[in-house]
Amino acid sequence: MKEWKSGKPSYFLVIFGDKHSLKYPIDGGVYPMTKKGRIGDVSIGDILLLYQNSQTPGIGLVIDTETDGERDIIDYQYFELNPIVNFPYLECLRTSIPELRTPLPWHLVQPISKASFIKAVDGAQLNWP
Repeated sequence: MKEWKSGKPSYFLVIFGDKHSLKYPIDGGVYPMTKKGRIGDVSIGDILLLYQNSQTPGIGLVIDTETDGERDIIDYQYFELNPIVNFPYLECLRTSIPELRTPLPWHLVQPISKASFIKAVDGAQLNWP
């Protein structure tokens, strides 16, 4: 079994493309990468800002990473935000997270700073289980 990494968590923006939304809903706790080796430095204990269709409905706490054949998979515990954070335009998301690369792909795991994470979810609360 993998261990929690020591120290402070890293933060990532995770964009769910429409292509995967039926099989892997954002609140389902699984994020499949399209190719092996693309999850980068994501580790158990890291925090994910989950984004799809101009919204951030929740965050994820990474509980495992695995390889399934030709792709990597991030498993996470989903926590809903209340209210859901809306970014009606990509420019609004870029205002909160200036380190986003351009152009923004439809399927992405992007490291972000803790400050950007906090700014993006400002005012929202977690619906703790």
